[in-house]
Amino acid sequence: MLTIVRRLLQGLLWLAGLAVLAFTVWLFAYSFTDIEIRQSPLQFSLQKGSSLRSAARQMQAAGALNSPWQFELLARLRGNAARIQAGNYELSGAITPFALLRKITSGDHTQEQIVFVEGWTFRQMRGELDAHSGIRHDTRDLTEAEVLARLGIDLRSAEGLFFPDTYYFAGGSSDIFNCGYGRGFSVIEVIDAVRRAAGRDFEAVMGPRRPGDPAIVVAATERIRGTLSWIPRHDSLDVIVQHALNWERRLAELQRRSGAA
Repeated sequence: MLTIVRRLLQGLLWLAGLAVLAFTVWLFAYSFTDIEIRQSPLQFSLQKGSSLRSAARQMQAAGALNSPWQFELLARLRGNAARIQAGNYELSGAITPFALLRKITSGDHTQEQIVFVEGWTFRQMRGELDAHSGIRHDTRDLTEAEVLARLGIDLRSAEGLFFPDTYYFAGGSSDIFNCGYGRGFSVIEVIDAVRRAAGRDFEAVMGPRRPGDPAIVVAATERIRGTLSWIPRHDSLDVIVQHALNWERRLAELQRRSGAA
């Protein structure tokens, strides 16, 4: 009797081993077999907050995936179920499920872009933002004063505060971000930079701090850096001041011409 039981257990262990081996071979074959995509390049989007199952179905609907449940199983076995990153993705050709999983968990997505042309007014920049289909328009119905208040800027006009450049971002990003350097400069440092940019000296009258003035004000840039992988192109006080001075001179010239007309 014991011999029969022992043989039965050995048989079950052999069957279990064969099943594990067969599953391993199947998983390896599935992971590294190209997915047939219906067009190239193929673009698809994963919505923010998507679960692994939802992401797999979105990719299937876009033609980037044939079997959602197999892909979901692969992701769970690799411990990637909670690492799916939202964004716009592009496949330039055939891709394996393993490579596709790595792509959507590493954030290897395509980026949208928007261009602010030098010389544009704040109104023109807002119009470009509002017309862009890849941006979530959180400021469309806000007045200029309300936009400044959201950004924590205590000024009446936004003119001259936003620099012309080409900005890259993930599709569906909000249009509200703090753009800055994550560090500050003292008033004296700024005054000295203005002197250098203007090429002349001028008197600066020092006075006591006004009631309520903070000792330090620095823009928190973690969100824009983390979401858009954005870094400032001109990370130099002298360059910043020179651009600002050029802008003010150009604006004064435009106002002079407008008044003369």
